[in-house]
Amino acid sequence: MPKSPKPAETKPLREPDAREKAAMDRALERYKARPAPFEYAVHPQADGMQKLARPHSDDAGHLLHALDAFGTASNDFKDNALVQLGAVVQDVTDKEAFAQQFNASLAAISGIAPQNEVEAMLAVQMVATHDLAMKAMRKMSHASDVDRMDKLGNIATKMMRTYTTQIEALAKLRRGGEQTVRVEHVHVYQGGQAIVGNVQRGGAPGGYD
Repeated sequence: MPKSPKPAETKPLREPDAREKAAMDRALERYKARPAPFEYAVHPQADGMQKLARPHSDDAGHLLHALDAFGTASNDFKDNALVQLGAVVQDVTDKEAFAQQFNASLAAISGIAPQNEVEAMLAVQMVATHDLAMKAMRKMSHASDVDRMDKLGNIATKMMRTYTTQIEALAKLRRGGEQTVRVEHVHVYQGGQAIVGNVQRGGAPGGYD
């Protein structure tokens, strides 16, 4: 009877070196300083729906955490935002993957930290836009024909541009709509005359347009 091959020996992993330990210590301090993530326990139902439940025993505390995550005092607004987030990941059929992606979306909302309902709506849109961009890029990497790759690439590009616009809109909201003008070049000539910006020689002999 032939002998079965011996399983390959697994070498023990090395210990982290001093620089790695120092980096991990710094990471631990930053981790401790971060707020606890807001999340739900997700329970699949027989009808295919997902039931959200608090992950701990403090019902009132979890509700306050949820309201704060969406920058609102309205329970109805919070519930509607959760439904919209659920729609972003509704095509995920695996229950564990759904819970992971749903709570990852909540982590993104918490990272944006909306201060009111308008910012919260924009935050939900940003999560949806990012998700669509990543889905289009993932599908593009598996596309077999050029036309489909081109269409998916256009979708991904539009979504990423939209995402950038959303970030700019959020920044504008938070600075109260004020616009900052940055002067990069100031040229001062004889007589105290100043020309601001990029100056190019024009058509007039020896002059500037």
